[in-house]
Amino acid sequence: MKFDKLINLEAQTIKEFNEKQTEVTITNLLNDGYSHYDFEFTSGGTKDYGYLDQITGICEAKTRSYSSTKYNGGILIELAKFSNVLTCVASEKDVFFNINKTIKGFYLVKYTDKTFLFDLETLDTSNIIFKKCPKHTASDGFNGYITKAILLIPPEAAILTY
Repeated sequence: MKFDKLINLEAQTIKEFNEKQTEVTITNLLNDGYSHYDFEFTSGGTKDYGYLDQITGICEAKTRSYSSTKYNGGILIELAKFSNVLTCVASEKDVFFNINKTIKGFYLVKYTDKTFLFDLETLDTSNIIFKKCPKHTASDGFNGYITKAILLIPPEAAILTY
């Protein structure tokens, strides 16, 4: 799949997520293939002490061309992607002006049958496998395979499914 087509698919997945979640506002779309994550959003949170605690989400998005049940073992996320998102979360939390913000990392993955949103900070990270995967998700032709560290996430760990 060519790079531009992949970017358009993931932009559509992000747009659909934004449309289905009325309390979500996309604040930054980075879906360019070179960033450590694909988009940022804000979402309504809980009302404590008379004010609304908003969540700032830093999110990686993937669009898969097959069913969520095609492979056994769970939902895949590259360990490098998982780490990149959480490293960005830590960096944002370190900024003085964000001291009172709730900033979290998320993974949005759309399959042909379902879409899942995972809160990366709540996942069990003990199910890591090594799997031969395409070197790059998008290319202009065959780009070979390499072994990648993959985290398997149980679908029931999703905080949102639609």
